[in-house]
This record gives sequence, C-alpha cells and structure tokens, in this order.
Amino acid sequence: MKLYVGGLHFSITGEQLHALFAPFGEIDKVDLHTEGSTGQSKGYGFVHFKLASDGKKCIDQMDGFELAGRAIKVSVSQSSSGTAAAAMPLAQQMMMQQLGAPP
Repeated sequence: MKLYVGGLHFSITGEQLHALFAPFGEIDKVDLHTEGSTGQSKGYGFVHFKLASDGKKCIDQMDGFELAGRAIKVSVSQSSSGTAAAAMPLAQQMMMQQLGAPP
C-alpha cells in the first residue's frame, strides 16, 4: 500500500521518515521528494507498506500527528503504482490479504 505523507518539515531525511513509519509494519520503499540541487525535502513523500493492513493502521494513528511543530497528512496515495492493487479499494485489498491473495 502506497501512502502519501505531506506537511513534512523541510529538514527531514528519507532515513528519518523510514524510522518514523517502520513501527507500523514492513516497508518496501520510502520515496521522499527532494530538491535536485540541494537534496532538501520538498515537504512530502510516499511510504510503501508491504501489507495494506499496516498502511491502514499507520493512517489511523499518524494522520494529523505533530512532527517538528507541523501536523502531517497521511493518506492512501491517489497516484497509480502500476499495479492492479493500486486501483482496488482499501477494503477489497485487505479482504484479499486475509484470504491469502498477494497484494
């Protein structure tokens, strides 16, 4: 499950973002968007959880969380990841995982 994370402080690093979200489950990838010339955060990124249930738990607990004096926004990413699962509603993804189907 790909999550959008916005409202991040501009000094956050990809490693820090990974460490912040790792307690919620296994992370496939962290994609922090940065300025090309400086490497400074643009204030948003994407966290890819292996399991949709972990992503849902993360949204429930982290959306609105105050980090470095800023309330962050955490939600399901609306961009397509190129997989069929990206087009599935969250409830359907979670049901398929419970039945043992790959995400």
